[in-house]
Amino acid sequence: MSIDEKSAMPADKHDGISPAVDAPSDAFEVGEISKVDVKAADPAFALVSGERIEYSEEEGKSVLSKIQSHSANVILWGAVLTCTAATSNYAGLLSVRFFLGLFEATVTPAFVLITSMWYKQNEQARRMGYWLSCNGVTLIIMGVIGYGLSAITSSHLAPWKILFLILGPLTCATGIYCLFFMPDNQANAKFLSPRERQIAVERIRDNFQGIGSRVWKWDQFREAFKDPRTYLYVLFSLLMNIPNGGITTFGSLVVSSFGFGSRNSLLLGTPSGVFDFGGKLFFTWISDKYMDRTGPAFIAILFPMIGGILMITTTAKPALLIGYYMISVSGAAWGLVMVLISNNTLGYTKKATVSGLQIIAYGAGNWIGPQTFRSHEAPNYPTGKTLVAIMYGCSALTLLALRLVNIMENRRRNKMQTESGTMELTEEDEQNKFLDLTDFEQPHFRYVL
Repeated sequence: MSIDEKSAMPADKHDGISPAVDAPSDAFEVGEISKVDVKAADPAFALVSGERIEYSEEEGKSVLSKIQSHSANVILWGAVLTCTAATSNYAGLLSVRFFLGLFEATVTPAFVLITSMWYKQNEQARRMGYWLSCNGVTLIIMGVIGYGLSAITSSHLAPWKILFLILGPLTCATGIYCLFFMPDNQANAKFLSPRERQIAVERIRDNFQGIGSRVWKWDQFREAFKDPRTYLYVLFSLLMNIPNGGITTFGSLVVSSFGFGSRNSLLLGTPSGVFDFGGKLFFTWISDKYMDRTGPAFIAILFPMIGGILMITTTAKPALLIGYYMISVSGAAWGLVMVLISNNTLGYTKKATVSGLQIIAYGAGNWIGPQTFRSHEAPNYPTGKTLVAIMYGCSALTLLALRLVNIMENRRRNKMQTESGTMELTEEDEQNKFLDLTDFEQPHFRYVL
């Protein structure tokens, strides 16, 4: 029987799971869970036939090794990047930048969703660290390329246009590769055998989420706005990206304010890529090792806070540069918050909603940030540099609040289930892990700190 045929089976034929009934409005408060309509279940439920798949450690490792070997937006993103080279005035540049942001906005949330579909909770931080750390590599490479292009004084094309003509086609090529070779999920992964597909799904059962339901659920959308974590994620992303937007836009000007020439400033900015790359790999590795997200993220966000303080309290060039480089570690904290959303926000619609809200805050922060570097304060920009330290400090406090919320909820659930004698998982509880339920609807789920 095919997966599609299994999915189309009547609800009462799926291993005794009853058809859906409306959940009580206080279900989360009392720790109860209603019967769920398996027609709206995650595709993972059908792929494993509603049963737990037994597999050896060797088989699990084999599938993981093969796994390691949203495409349209990436292609369009690359096309718009290329078109940027054709702009000749402010209006044209502004129009292109609008579409750049429009198509880019889906890329990071899509990669977060993809990572959560393929990897266990204790594997996700490192994997996100791998692709996020490519930002650091890019900072290093583009700093050197930018330095070289800045030496061009006679050319039919402005040096910055040459840059877009290089990056645009490369981005399009990446999108085309993803379109033809990246599977939507385990069910259509051609590089896995039928049994390996089942193992790939079974591996992530204890994530309490499947491989991505295509059914939009308005109750999950509304629940996202009832969850206090949503607002803490949004607040963190906004606060953290205000200084990020300022430093990203005026990075070379900030370095120039330390007393370096404009061309040398491009080259001196490249070590920030080393800090970005190292921070993302190290803190995500620590996070998976100890299964703790907010702890390593809190430590990581202290680095840019200290860096901001150095930029406003010292005049020594080496210390100023080190402070500037330390700001790049902030990306590790942001990455771990995205991992936290992946781990703790269950239900495909709810996860997509929360990820989308977080990325809106990311965009808002990056829009606000450049406004804090006022032209009349050039070349030192005291307000912008001061706000760098303040915003990162507030971000650190937000992480502590997020940790406290999760600790309190985990304790509440432990107490409730101990008193009711429901700590042990039943067969139905195991099946519920693949029914696209939210974290509010799964009382056996515990939030990763």
